[in-house]
Amino acid sequence: MTIVNVINNRDIEVLQRAAMETDAFSVKEWLKKQKEERQGLIEGLIEETGCSHLPNKIVFREGVPFRELLKAVDEEDANLIAMGAKGRSNVPGELVGSTAEKMCRRCPVPILSLRSPGHKKILADR
Repeated sequence: MTIVNVINNRDIEVLQRAAMETDAFSVKEWLKKQKEERQGLIEGLIEETGCSHLPNKIVFREGVPFRELLKAVDEEDANLIAMGAKGRSNVPGELVGSTAEKMCRRCPVPILSLRSPGHKKILADR
């Protein structure tokens, strides 16, 4: 099992522009902290789901999420992708995020779309 987490290039670019104006933070340190935090969350999720007995590999990438995921599919020789259906947007009622939608259109292997338990409430409120 390979878990790929992409740090969006859009976020990195914003911080790089801000860092040009101040010495208050380092983009390199921010990236390091992001990877450490995400590593901990991913390891916790692996434990919580009872998958810690499976061999796993955690990969961090930086760039445009769907492009980096497609590259990882090829490089890791994946035969199935499991991904959340909604990411950062928090738009109520949005069932498929833009990254998931782009992956569904372009991915050469099957995709298993996972939803959080809260999706039932959103649908019931309609």
